[in-house]
Amino acid sequence: MVVTADAYGFKIEIVSEYGSKVILTFEEVWSSRTGRLERYECYVDYEHMVAELNDKGLIVTRPKVTDSYVITNWFNKKLELRKRNKLKSKLGNKTYEKILDYSYKQTRRSETPCQTVFSMN
Repeated sequence: MVVTADAYGFKIEIVSEYGSKVILTFEEVWSSRTGRLERYECYVDYEHMVAELNDKGLIVTRPKVTDSYVITNWFNKKLELRKRNKLKSKLGNKTYEKILDYSYKQTRRSETPCQTVFSMN
């Protein structure tokens, strides 16, 4: 797992034990009225997991889709406790908890949009 930050937000890149890679990108959205950070927009890019997902019967046609299967795997199966703690220390408790809350909500949706927004407040 690699966490990188840039001027517009941060990315979490996770490589599974089989070599497939998924990238979770959080982009900052600033208020034009107040000039403060309002929220992060989240994009999931699992283009490197296409073969793995197709093998499981999930047909992937778009490279960027927020998919509950992928998010559930990241936080429940592919991230062991040590990696989760490392992620929490890099992002801070508040942001980490928002990501977990976001991932939980994604598993509850029957359809997920191409782009999902969660508030940082």
